Amino acid sequence: MLASMGVALHDSWAGNWSAAMNTDPSDYYYSYYNVPWFRAPPYLLGGLLGVLWQSHATLLLRWMQPAPVRFGMTIVAAGLLLATTYGLSPEMSTAPSTLTRAESAFYIAFAKPAWSLAICILSLLCFTRKAGLVGWVLERPLLGYVSKLTFAMYLIHPMILVLIWAADVSSRHFSYINYSILFIAALIVTLACALPVHLLIELPTANIEALLFRPGVPPTKVSLPSDDVEAQALALQIAPKRKEDLKQPLMDSGADGVPEPWAAEHPMPA
Repeated sequence: MLASMGVALHDSWAGNWSAAMNTDPSDYYYSYYNVPWFRAPPYLLGGLLGVLWQSHATLLLRWMQPAPVRFGMTIVAAGLLLATTYGLSPEMSTAPSTLTRAESAFYIAFAKPAWSLAICILSLLCFTRKAGLVGWVLERPLLGYVSKLTFAMYLIHPMILVLIWAADVSSRHFSYINYSILFIAALIVTLACALPVHLLIELPTANIEALLFRPGVPPTKVSLPSDDVEAQALALQIAPKRKEDLKQPLMDSGADGVPEPWAAEHPMPA
């Protein structure tokens, strides 16, 4: 991840790339935007968060218990999201832009990792049901259904955009109304194309993968029963991974309410 950011910083400075790819001619789109190794930091940060949450959920929950910590995390996440989204808006509002070489280089190298870090922080707050209004909005049932289509939409949307722009026979005059119409049109068409892809390809493939690698294990839904750190950690970590785990009785619990077979194999840290 650090190598990716370092190379991006070097190449963007050496090639004089402009972050305003829609108004400034440069090699940014083909040399950075489409290159897979420059897209690595968001995936690596997301994978690292998953590993940490899977292996150290109890520690993270205990660390996030104090309200000032959660408030600080919220401020940092909001600051990073606002800075990466709107930080260079004044410089990018003209054609050509007024971005300096240094501004473009630093934005290109660090904007995506900073945005991804903010999403990781927000995800931690959502995992622990401490994201406030943001968490409430993201937990709405409608967004739950739409979220199942996001990966297919991510894969399909470049083709939709190419088709929309390739259909133009003349230059477009920019206006907020025209841009909004094109954005909504691209969103609706992408959503409509993602639905059959999800139903006919992604979902059957996931079911086949489950049958091959997790036979006999039904999907497990996890809920957070209380504000107690230990109870939350147990609720997040108890998930049957083997068919024989489902046959273990959960009625015989210890004094702390933890199923004895599971507690013996997974002692809680001091």
